[in-house]
Amino acid sequence: MRVTCEGDDVGAEVLVNGKFRGECPLDMQVPEGTLKLLVRKKVDAQRERVFEQEVRIGEGSAKRIEASLGTAKLNAGAKAQQESNRQRWRNMSFDALQKEAEAGNAEAMRHLAARYWNGSDGAPKDKELFMTWLRKAAEAGDAYSMNMLGQSYHYGINNLQKNDEQAIQWLRKAAAVGYGPSMKALGDHYDSGSGVAQNHVEAGQWYRKAADAGNALAMSSLGMRYMGGRGVPQSYEQAVAWYRKVVEAEDENDTDKIGSKNGMFWLGRCYENGWGVLQDEQQAIYWWRKAVEGKYPSDNAVEELKKRGLR
Repeated sequence: MRVTCEGDDVGAEVLVNGKFRGECPLDMQVPEGTLKLLVRKKVDAQRERVFEQEVRIGEGSAKRIEASLGTAKLNAGAKAQQESNRQRWRNMSFDALQKEAEAGNAEAMRHLAARYWNGSDGAPKDKELFMTWLRKAAEAGDAYSMNMLGQSYHYGINNLQKNDEQAIQWLRKAAAVGYGPSMKALGDHYDSGSGVAQNHVEAGQWYRKAADAGNALAMSSLGMRYMGGRGVPQSYEQAVAWYRKVVEAEDENDTDKIGSKNGMFWLGRCYENGWGVLQDEQQAIYWWRKAVEGKYPSDNAVEELKKRGLR
């Protein structure tokens, strides 16, 4: 079996049935039967890019697999650590949480703010204390809190007056430590000219940074920008590539799956019209069906299926 790869994917580890076989590109002898192929490349200590496929090998046959690694995802160890961390904060008593927050733990400050917002786990519902601890967490360097504070200034919510200058300042701080949602928000500000001079090229650059950080909404936005040539060179092929990436993205901030559902809808539209792919009505319908699955269906996909009497 030959496993090929290009560009940044070169040098990725190749595993067959869980066993390391070498680095991509790679020619190797494999037994007949159904094999689990995994190609992965480390991004940092917590994230990796992967390609997975089940491969059926017949007696005396040869296979060529083109491995195209997806967007960066948390590795197994990081996912386990993340869940353990969540459980720790979830199970911590109010007194213990407050003690850690008062000792200067930024993450504890954020969780304490959340309890005041919800009025849960020993904390009264108190918007002023929520904002007090949210600001403390932001000032202590918690990226989520910086982003929340920036968005609160932008929308004029949570007892704050609308102030786009303050919004941009906090979003930049969160973006500087790699927080994808803040990078996406900065792209939105440059796209609309809200708080900054409108600049579609700068917007596209921020969307790309956010997408590279794993932000699903930014991937979807990039796809749409490539379709229309807004701040980036027009390219249906690039649009399709980003729609495919958002479909497979694991973005915990995209809780309603809006980014991935948008990607599915537009991938269907590309197949419908032959934009960047061979025209294929059945593939279009396949992606629209995917886009209406689950709790938050794509309204646009619902309409396309209704037009065809499929919903």
